[in-house]
Amino acid sequence: MSKSRDGRRRLHAINLFIRPAGATPLLAANASQSGYALRGWRAGGLEFRAVSDIEPDDLAQFERAFRTATPM
Repeated sequence: MSKSRDGRRRLHAINLFIRPAGATPLLAANASQSGYALRGWRAGGLEFRAVSDIEPDDLAQFERAFRTATPM
């Protein structure tokens, strides 16, 4: 089961999905397609996926801010 958390960046929604990290990571940790950016990372035994219609660099900035705010 995964949980979802919504954030906002410059009036754009950022959806953050969190699940226990498995032996096999989800495909495409970082990608962009059809106007959407995907960013993925693992920390503290969890796997994170952030999805939004913001620029990939902005989503990377969200990841850095999230990691700083939630050290594991």
